Formats: sequence, structure tokens, C-alpha cells
Amino acid sequence: MEFPPDGSSDSPVAVSAAPAAADAQASTRSLGAVLQDYLVLAKPEISSVVTLSAFAGFLVGSPAGLDGGVLFWTMLGTALCAGGVGMLNHVLERRYDARMKRTAARPLPAGRVDPDAARRVGLLLVCLAVGLLCPLVNALTAILAALTAVLYLFVYTPLKRVTKWNTLIGTVPGALPALGGYTAATGHLGTGGWAMFGI
Repeated sequence: MEFPPDGSSDSPVAVSAAPAAADAQASTRSLGAVLQDYLVLAKPEISSVVTLSAFAGFLVGSPAGLDGGVLFWTMLGTALCAGGVGMLNHVLERRYDARMKRTAARPLPAGRVDPDAARRVGLLLVCLAVGLLCPLVNALTAILAALTAVLYLFVYTPLKRVTKWNTLIGTVPGALPALGGYTAATGHLGTGGWAMFGI
């Protein structure tokens, strides 16, 4: 997940020095500070909204009552996937973030977290989410989680700087968690699920 050269002001020396700076800072910082930076990378506010969307979809798909076990694994898998996607999004956006005053202090552009480490943790979270959802919820919900990650990272994110339609495009991965919550409860795509997707 690297950007191609774009003629920007990022010099090879500056880019190559970033991981070394992150390693040096990490070695002198407390575990709590490091974990706090990783929490920031996981975008907890957005992840919470995504997880609540899945919960709403699960409720719609459970008119006869909630299955607590399935609900737990659905919420956990959704939260892990959302956090991992948020982290990978930070990795993809780090060079752009470094150029803007508003975002330059984020963990990656500020050099507090190694991009490779963030990439590995993000991938681990997404894979763990899919790996939990498939056997403990159902395969369809796991597929929707993986599809959400792919669309957000490789369609919506790069198109943000290419087309004004990116916001409309982003509604697709944004709505999939609600559909995933519905399929977690029902095991299939249904009218209620598509209604949640369309809201």
C-alpha cells in the first residue's frame, strides 16, 4: 500500500528517515502512549458508528429476539474490521496528512508510529475480523466485511482526490455494515437488509 511518485515535495531522504524516526521515538515512549497512538489510528469514533450500524441491522433481522452469542461475535468482528480499515486508511493517507497542518500531528506523519507496523496491525485486524465472522457468524457476513474493507481502501480512498462523486461512492462501503448486521442475524440477504443498506 504505497503511493507512486507524484512529484511532491516529499524527498527520498525524508521518506526513508520516517521509519527510523518512528523506531527511535517508540523505543523511548511508554506503552500507554504507543497504544494511544494505535487507538487513534483505528479511528474509534468512526469504528463506533460502523459497529452501531451493524447492531441496527442485526436488530432488524432479529424480530423474534436476539441471539446473544451471534450478536457478540458480529459486534466484535465489525469493530475489528472497522479499526483495521481505519488504520490502513491512515497508512495510505500519511503523505497527504503530512502536508496539512490539521493532520500533520497524527501518529504516522509525526513519526510516532512506523508505517510498516501500522500496516501489519491493520491487516491483522481485518484478517482476524473476517476469520472470526466466517465460522462464528456466517460466511456471507464475513464476505461483506471483506468487501467493505476493499471498497473503502481501494475505491473510495483513492477517488477522494480524483472525482467529486467520491462522497456518493463512499456511501456503499458506509452502508455495508448495516447490511452485514442483518445477514449476521438472518444468514441471507433480504428486504430488511436492503432497506438498511438504502437508509
